[in-house]
Amino acid sequence: MNSKAKFRLWIILTLLLSMFFSSVNQVQGQGSQPISANGHFWRAGTSEYYDVPWTLVFSPAGGDVYGSANWSETVTEDDGSVNSMDVNWDFVGTYAGGDGGVVAGTMSGTAKATGYPTFYFSGPWSGNLYASGIGEGVFDATVTAEGESASGQYSWQVNYSADDFAAGLKSTITAEFIAATYGITITNTAGESGQKEWSDHELGLLNDLLKEIPKEFLANLSLQSIARADVYYKRSLPDPYTFGVYRPSSSSIVIFDQASSPFDFQDDPNGDKQFKATILHELVHALQYKKDEYSNFDNPYKSPLVQSYMDATTPLNAVDTGIWENGWTYFEGRGKNGNWKQWSDENEKPPTNYGQSNPCEDMSESVMMYVYDPEKLKISSPLRYNFIRDQIFGGIEYENGVQK
Repeated sequence: MNSKAKFRLWIILTLLLSMFFSSVNQVQGQGSQPISANGHFWRAGTSEYYDVPWTLVFSPAGGDVYGSANWSETVTEDDGSVNSMDVNWDFVGTYAGGDGGVVAGTMSGTAKATGYPTFYFSGPWSGNLYASGIGEGVFDATVTAEGESASGQYSWQVNYSADDFAAGLKSTITAEFIAATYGITITNTAGESGQKEWSDHELGLLNDLLKEIPKEFLANLSLQSIARADVYYKRSLPDPYTFGVYRPSSSSIVIFDQASSPFDFQDDPNGDKQFKATILHELVHALQYKKDEYSNFDNPYKSPLVQSYMDATTPLNAVDTGIWENGWTYFEGRGKNGNWKQWSDENEKPPTNYGQSNPCEDMSESVMMYVYDPEKLKISSPLRYNFIRDQIFGGIEYENGVQK
């Protein structure tokens, strides 16, 4: 085989066996100081692997991942001709953070070689990154050229410093990071007893929540800022039992000290889960009020999402027994205000007592439980669980606040 034929064969092998390595564009930013990982890949079922100059960059605390594998190879043939190959690939992906957290995304890119058409690459990739300093997973690749395509699965592995990984998990989350990553301003509210500031621990809990929420969910919120305050005041009187509030007029959330008091969860001795769950509860209110890019509904019950939720969580036998005995019904009051009444059986009911206040609180409490105690929600109401899974979280499910 002459040198030119060997070179072309090498190109083909490289194209088919090294499609995995590429760069990942950063979208959401990193949750802590990013670290670098280097590695290799191989075809499943073989012992072969090819070292490729590839670097994966990610934050141990989670967020988007990125890297680079843009390289060129040039070979001068015996007859003096020059052949070359240029590869440029991009991965878009996110990392859930922590030991064993899922990293996943999609890939696209090209490879150009002398005498060959342009090869186009695409496909999903996924895996896990571990505190031990090893990451591994698979890439389902498709390569297309001049209308023809082929596909295959490849395994990958990367290595990085376990000490750097541990240090990254301890990095402080700042208000600036939250604003840059999620577009949410962190503020401190001056209350009756003075200004309350976010602690580093609370900002870390906020980031733990936000990084697990789908981007589509966050994009549909009417939310500008989240503030901390010591206690809620109603008509100049303190209400120490309020966990948080959403204010549609300013598209803002205020979280009070009570949010750190264990209440809804048994496995929450420090109140950290309650704090995150309270913020999520208020985020759902921001979802309910969102009308469009420029305005809010004056009444959240005008929201198609809230209306759909009420319809979907009405027991299936409502047609037989009548609306007055199933789901939510609003009764007009003799004076200014009316009230909501909810009928349900043991198999289809709000997951908390507070969720029985009205449909919006029912929805907020149910979403809170969907993420932080999904088994409880499944038991209390399969209809609620299924609606939230399919219509709010796009099929994503959770275990103890972390995406499965």
